[in-house]
Amino acid sequence: RTGGWPAALQLSALSENPLSHVPGPGQRALSDYLLEEVFAGLEPGLQRFLQDMSLLPLFSQEVADEARNGSDAADWIAAMRERNLLFQSYGEGHYWYRLHDLLIDWLQAQDREPERESSIRIRAAEAFRQRGLIVEALELFLAEGCYDQAEALVPLLLQAEDLSGYRSLPSRFPDSVRMSSPALLLLQALFSFMDGQYGAVLEHLAAADRLLQSTDPSPDTEALQFVSMLLGWPSARFAGHRAEAEQSLTQIQARLASAPAGLQHWGLYTLGTEAFMEARLGPAHTLLTDALAGALDSGDNPCALRCLVMLVPVLVQGGRIGDARRCYEQTRLKLVNGPVSKEQVCLLAYLEGLLALEHHDLEYATKRLGEAGQIADQHLTPLDQLYLAFERFRLGMVLRDSELWQQELTRIEQLHQVMGQLRWHHNIPRPEVLEALARLTEGNAFPLILWAQSDPEPVVGNRFCTLNETLLKLIGQLLAASPVARELAALRTEAEEAGLLQLVCRLDLVSLMVQAFGDQDPEGAVKKLDALLALWVPRGLVRPFVDADPRLDSLLDACITRGWSEVEASRILALRQARMEPDAETCARTPEVAGPDEPLSDREQGVLDLLAEGLSNKAISKQLGISVATVKSHLSNIYGK
Repeated sequence: RTGGWPAALQLSALSENPLSHVPGPGQRALSDYLLEEVFAGLEPGLQRFLQDMSLLPLFSQEVADEARNGSDAADWIAAMRERNLLFQSYGEGHYWYRLHDLLIDWLQAQDREPERESSIRIRAAEAFRQRGLIVEALELFLAEGCYDQAEALVPLLLQAEDLSGYRSLPSRFPDSVRMSSPALLLLQALFSFMDGQYGAVLEHLAAADRLLQSTDPSPDTEALQFVSMLLGWPSARFAGHRAEAEQSLTQIQARLASAPAGLQHWGLYTLGTEAFMEARLGPAHTLLTDALAGALDSGDNPCALRCLVMLVPVLVQGGRIGDARRCYEQTRLKLVNGPVSKEQVCLLAYLEGLLALEHHDLEYATKRLGEAGQIADQHLTPLDQLYLAFERFRLGMVLRDSELWQQELTRIEQLHQVMGQLRWHHNIPRPEVLEALARLTEGNAFPLILWAQSDPEPVVGNRFCTLNETLLKLIGQLLAASPVARELAALRTEAEEAGLLQLVCRLDLVSLMVQAFGDQDPEGAVKKLDALLALWVPRGLVRPFVDADPRLDSLLDACITRGWSEVEASRILALRQARMEPDAETCARTPEVAGPDEPLSDREQGVLDLLAEGLSNKAISKQLGISVATVKSHLSNIYGK
């Protein structure tokens, strides 16, 4: 703020008196002394010009003339530049100026002329408004208590700016203005949305819609109605009001073509997000790609960032890992050319960590997801924090770091509670499912088996999550030796139609393991693995192979021995073997899994051993000479213990 010693030295050089004549610390501050010395040496006209410009956040020659109702600003700016006074210049050709904070503070502490200053601020606010500098105009109108003029600018602010830094703006208006302004109500709704308070969003939207219905049609009114629809869809969906959400979505689709240009890409983003949640990846990709292009073309970095955060996972889930990386890199280069917010820094780190995890670059994933986690609380919405916590949860599973995945699982549950949702509407499995999956990666299949048997119907609020949870349920049932071949085939068909090719790949690997170890057809499984490696790995889809059943290693070895997809098989095997060697610190804090309080009987241990070999209930009954019903009874006892 002070400019440090460079500012002090500049003031000293401008001053006619040497520093040895500066009064002692008990008399006045160094900066005040030097500023007074400098200011006293200026001609009266330049003094008055600087006093006037200290009232404005920034100025140009034209703005200065209009604010002062004069025509001499060019001369005084030239004099200011010639004397190298404390100022900053902006833009190409240094067209805009701002006085240094030291100079502003000192000038505003001098004798004041309230009426003249008020006139200058109001005229400057109007000059800023005419040039599209909404924030600067708004601040000056508010400073002068011109609430009607300030409120009239809020619709433009809603369309054009990143609003994260304006949370206090509604409170600066009187209650009478705030409660009768649709734009201010929408602004409050937006801030409630950023906080994950979806019920409060809907209350603000309802109040704003009532006012808009009684307002004469105009471009501003239509823009505000569209903003209300954009906020209404996710808020109603997350609050459990499905009918209201669908109504908002229908309205967005109907009004998209006639929406203001600055809001059309937000409309496309909303439609693309809905398509992703409903597992329609083709439309999701098209809509989000168009939204991203429109946002970048118009310089709307906040919208472009949101599109990127949604589009990268769409490409990943579509099995297009290489395309996801290219899309990220190309968009990032365009985003960093503009102002960079902490939110952008955090979300870009999240995306880089996500992509690194897909490529099994665990060191970089740990670094970037850790950096995002350090600032997420201050700069991300609860919804964004939840998805970041999920990626860190995945990282903990891959690293076999139970402390990390348990910490992030707790975080996911807390964030869900903060948002007050009755149903699970996120594009990730529910916490109880995630915990069962994490236990499975640690070698404990029982939680997943029990969940698969006890959870009759999905209770989540979107199809994407339902499909992924269905796979985990079938794996749990498979571990319990239940026949699921028909269900696996049906789910694969549905996933392929949805464009969820990463899910298709995982289903193919599950079927592969059934073929190899359940159907006792290892040779056929190796041939199928050869085809899967050739199909998916060149597209960058390595994560499903690395995460697959430990027994996949023997099939990969068989591929390598036969020379089938040798490069791909060798790469996956190397990644899997590296994964199975956690560092000493992780091993040191991984708790031992306690055995059952009541030991298994010899017969139960025998059943469990055969189950671990992949045998079905029927095959176990034949090998042990007991009925299938008896096998199921033993399994029930085993799960209980």
